[in-house]
Amino acid sequence: MAAGRAEIIGILLAAPEGNRDARMAYEIHGKPTSPVEIYSTPNSGTAGPVAEIRATVRVFVYQTLSGWRQIRVLEGGNAGRQGWAREGDVVSVQSKLVTSDEELFALFATLREAHFTPPSGTPTPIPYRYPTDGCFARAEIMANMLAASDYQVDKVFAIAAGGLRLNTPHGGDQPGFGERLRVGWWYHVAPIVYIPSGGPKPEPALLDPSVSDVPTTIGEWVGKMTSGPTEPEITYDQLRQYLRGTKAYPGDRTLVVRAGATVYSPPLATDPSTTMVAKPGNVVQELARTARLVPAHDVVAHLDQLFRRCFETWSADQRTRNQPSPYPAYQAELGSLRHRIQALPPEDRNYIRTRFPNFFADWRYTFVGSGVEQDFKSLETLLAS
Repeated sequence: MAAGRAEIIGILLAAPEGNRDARMAYEIHGKPTSPVEIYSTPNSGTAGPVAEIRATVRVFVYQTLSGWRQIRVLEGGNAGRQGWAREGDVVSVQSKLVTSDEELFALFATLREAHFTPPSGTPTPIPYRYPTDGCFARAEIMANMLAASDYQVDKVFAIAAGGLRLNTPHGGDQPGFGERLRVGWWYHVAPIVYIPSGGPKPEPALLDPSVSDVPTTIGEWVGKMTSGPTEPEITYDQLRQYLRGTKAYPGDRTLVVRAGATVYSPPLATDPSTTMVAKPGNVVQELARTARLVPAHDVVAHLDQLFRRCFETWSADQRTRNQPSPYPAYQAELGSLRHRIQALPPEDRNYIRTRFPNFFADWRYTFVGSGVEQDFKSLETLLAS
């Protein structure tokens, strides 16, 4: 089932072929005297191995092809190494849990660096750097990848009709003067895997590169998006029962809902009986749409970084406010930023100018009379060209 779902959404690294025991994960059993060799391509040929595994390590399986498996090592001295191992050297084990912090962080890195294949056929990074929209598609492709390597995976929804908020340099416009770039949602979703707890039930670990640079608990993840009241966690079926009575999502608190890996989005408040699942093609189309906006948001994030470094430098030493280079790396960062703007197509430059009015008005006022005021004006002119 996981392989079929992966193929439907067109992920770059497809699920393994054939039937698999749903309880299986994967290991390589190397030994000091007989290491397992990892190659750069699924054919050793005359090229030597790129790595040798001399211990038992967990691995993430991307795909199986003609007797070879494309893998990423999740622990040990070769953690993070990617390549191809002979299919017989990649062993199924009876476990669906993440067994160590090292493995958990390696899984997070695997997802953060993963690509998908849009209709153009060009492998494209999953658009975590456009968090404004499309969380349902990002969560779906991550869940598919995890399921394809036989991890136990579910999804968690944070739902707040009154709004979730996340300050992020890759978000939308800042709400007002002195505030940060921000993204807002009425719900957000991400996948979870499970780690041993020492008790009868494993603990969930949440993986969301759009919100955090590391794995988090569910509570930490929700806390990044709201400081308001949060209800105890419920299941998707319990959410449906709630909506049958209310016909609306609450606007004064956040619901935390755990659902299966195939659930795509929250149910309609007025018709909660239907489980929302992905339709063929929808996920890759949504990923392609949002990936298109990443370069523009990357430029805004770099603008924000440059402006804030100037302001922080002035705050520490007022004498730097009148200097044309307030800190040592300023000119190099300014030049890099100009190059990034020049590389954008006109529609992306126009998107930045029109979608971030508060951001530019705030910093325009801040830079008046400073040694970098003309640099700010030149960046605005470049965006208008």
